[in-house]
Amino acid sequence: MAEQQIVLFKIGENEFGVPVEKVQEIIKPPAITGLPNTPGFVKGVINLRNRVIPIVDLGEKLGLGRFDSEDSRIIVVELLGKTVGLTVDSVTEVLKLEEGKIEKETERFGEKKPMLNGIAKLDHRLILLLNLDELIGTGGDDGVRSAVPAEKAKELERRAAAEAKGKA
Repeated sequence: MAEQQIVLFKIGENEFGVPVEKVQEIIKPPAITGLPNTPGFVKGVINLRNRVIPIVDLGEKLGLGRFDSEDSRIIVVELLGKTVGLTVDSVTEVLKLEEGKIEKETERFGEKKPMLNGIAKLDHRLILLLNLDELIGTGGDDGVRSAVPAEKAKELERRAAAEAKGKA
């Protein structure tokens, strides 16, 4: 039976998972620079090794509210050719899931968009497997692709590179 590797994390009391192949790295939250005129779930941008990365509060995006703890992490993911950071309460584990433990028919739960790839059933736990491309990467009025205009992102990257040269 086929298996998937999933990075598990928590937002509030809810457990979520994303495919490990989407994850570039997991970091402690650095200082985040806020951006005006962006959707409420976009916390701002960070400078990650001279790359400007937009940061999305995944709890806000999912309508669960904003949570911060000392275990908070940013999961850096690749979505539709863009790098995005997702704030979560904690990253708990990486595990292999057998396809048979995943309920794929999520449309019966009233989803308007396919933001879930499925729901994993593990012992007494239910893990919501997110479809990040649909949830975050689709653009439009509430998408992250439009959160940092390309010109602004290039300007921020130039500044970050200049600051890095100044410190070297």
